[in-house]
Amino acid sequence: MGSQPPGPEKVKPLGIDRTLHKTITFVDGEVVSLDGGTREVLARPGILEEPEYTYYVDANGDLARKPKGTPWSPPAVTAHALPLEPLREYARDPKLAGIRFARLPVEPLSYYESELLEPAAAIAAWSAAQTRANSTGLTPILRTVRIQTDDLGSWRQHGHALGNLRDDARSLNAATILDERERSIVSELAAAAAPRGDLVDQRKRLRALTSEALEPRPARPFRVETRKQYLVLVVLECEPWEVPVYLGFGGWNHAPHPTELCAVLRHWYDRYRALPVAVGPDFLELTATRPLMPEEIQAVAWEQFLIAPDVVWDGPGSVDQLALELTTGRWYLYWD
Repeated sequence: MGSQPPGPEKVKPLGIDRTLHKTITFVDGEVVSLDGGTREVLARPGILEEPEYTYYVDANGDLARKPKGTPWSPPAVTAHALPLEPLREYARDPKLAGIRFARLPVEPLSYYESELLEPAAAIAAWSAAQTRANSTGLTPILRTVRIQTDDLGSWRQHGHALGNLRDDARSLNAATILDERERSIVSELAAAAAPRGDLVDQRKRLRALTSEALEPRPARPFRVETRKQYLVLVVLECEPWEVPVYLGFGGWNHAPHPTELCAVLRHWYDRYRALPVAVGPDFLELTATRPLMPEEIQAVAWEQFLIAPDVVWDGPGSVDQLALELTTGRWYLYWD
C-alpha cells in the first residue's frame, strides 16, 4: 500500500476571528481580508513558505497549510455578529456539547447555525446530532455557506411562507413527480441535436446488472468531506425530508421545485431510510442508513437519474454505472 499524503497542519497561531471576515487569503507572507472589495492586512506571520504547500487561515483563525493538490475552497463567513453558545438540547452529548451555535434572527423560521467546522468534525457532529434527532426534534444538515447579513430579510419572508410550502410538499405524490420527470427527459432526448441514447437502452443495461455486482460496498467519504475546507452544521425544527423547503433549495435549472424534492425525499426516507447530509449551491448529498437490496439499488438509481439527470450525463454516463456507485450508501444529486 502507498503512503498517505500528509494532511493539514497548524503553522502559527493567529487567533483571527473568522466570523468578522468573509474572505481571507494568505499571499506574499501576509494574511489579508478582501471583504467589500478592500484589502486589509490582518497579520504578518513572518514564516518561510515552502512551495509544495498551500497556506490558509483555518476555522480557528490560525495559519495552517495543506499539500498542494489537496482539494479545498475558501469559506464564506457571515458578517452578522451574533452570540455563539452551545445548544441546550446537545448539552449531554460529548460530541456536540462543545460546538457553539447562533440562532439567526429569521423568525418565524427556527434556524441555528454553528461556528465553522472542519469537514471531519462536521461529519461527526452531523452523525451525533442525527442520532439525537428523535429526542430533540431537531434535524441537522451541513451547509457549505453561511447566511449573510444582507440575506436576513429574504429569509424572514421565506419563513412566513413556509407553512404553505410544507402543506404543498405533503400533498404531492413522489410517483407522479417521477413519471412527469421521465416524460420530460424523453421529450428532451427526442429534441436534442445530439441524442444521448434512449431510456429503453438505459433501463436494459440497468436491469442486466447482477446481484453480485450490486452487493453493498464499504462507505466512501462524503464529497463535502473531501472537497471543502469548512462546513457549517445547521439545525432545523423539521422532518429530514423537509430540508429543501426550509432552505429554499431547488427550482432552478433542471432542479425540481423544493416541494417536489421534499416529496421524493420523503419517499426515499420511508422506503430506504435515506437522510440528507449536506447541501451546497447546486448539490444535495444523502446517505442510506440501511443496506439496500440489489433491486432497491436499481430502483433508486433510476429515480435519481429522473430527479437529477446531470448526475449521469456529467458523471458515469449511464444509469447502470450510477447504480454501482450507490452500493456504498452515499447518494449525490447534482444539477448543472
